Amino acid sequence: MRWGLRCHPRKTKQWVLEHYWKRPASRWEFCTNVLNKEGDKYSMNLHKLADTKIVRHLKIKGEYNPFDPDWDVYGEDLSRKRMSQDLWDKERLKLWTHQDGNCALCQCLIDSVALMDDHHIVHKRHGGNNALSNRVLVHPVCHRRVHAMGLEVTKPVPVQGL
Repeated sequence: MRWGLRCHPRKTKQWVLEHYWKRPASRWEFCTNVLNKEGDKYSMNLHKLADTKIVRHLKIKGEYNPFDPDWDVYGEDLSRKRMSQDLWDKERLKLWTHQDGNCALCQCLIDSVALMDDHHIVHKRHGGNNALSNRVLVHPVCHRRVHAMGLEVTKPVPVQGL
């Protein structure tokens, strides 16, 4: 509010409030209207620091050795927990867990958020949608291979116990 009054010294407090502040939910938010590349207006909000989630570091046991076969299960569990913390998108987390953390094409582990692409099985231009049933996670290299070589990717079916 002080910034708005300082930038517009000849305007009233009411004008600054109506021009820069909106109340879309239960509290006032600082926002402004912005034009995108197509020329359409949309509202851009300033994020509040209080909305940032506090994420605690995941402690590792002191005797853990990633090269010891006895610790394989612990290491896999640790990487799975860390990956679920890094995946902030709920839909991608669901896809990742349904695929057991593996790429849909090469079946190798996807162990980094930067090393995954969201692939549509039926492309949107061919009538596909953004539903989880139409999407899989693949490595960026595998994603390029799918499109360059015309490979077909199927949705992996989770294995359930008998």
